[in-house]
Amino acid sequence: MPVAVEVGNFRHCIQIQDAQALSDSRLPDGGFADDYDDLKTIWAEKIPLRGRAVFPDDRVDDEVMFRFRSWLDEDITSESRALYRDKVYNIKSVLPDNDDKFMVMEFVLPENEPTGDND
Repeated sequence: MPVAVEVGNFRHCIQIQDAQALSDSRLPDGGFADDYDDLKTIWAEKIPLRGRAVFPDDRVDDEVMFRFRSWLDEDITSESRALYRDKVYNIKSVLPDNDDKFMVMEFVLPENEPTGDND
C-alpha cells in the first residue's frame, strides 16, 4: 500500500556535497587534497528523534542527530555530506523507504563538532 505524502512536510532545504580530490601544489609531492563540491539541493522532511535511535536489528546508536526523508535519489550516498542550517553533517546512511519512492538519510556531526541545533 503506498505511503501518503504530505508535500508540505518537505520544507527543510539541504545542500548535498560530494568529495572531490583536487590537485594541491602546496603538498610536498604535489599530491591531492580532499574538497567538497556541491552536488544538488534537496527538500526533505525532518523526522524527529528523541534520545537514541533504535534500529530493527536492536542496534542502538547515540550518534544519529537527524533523520530526513526525501525523494529517492541514487546520486546521494553515505560518501556525500550535507549542509543544513549552516552546519556540515556527515551522512551516515541512505536507505530506501518502504515503497522505494523515498529515501531516509541519517545525519551525524563530524568528530569534535559541538551539537547545537535546537530544531
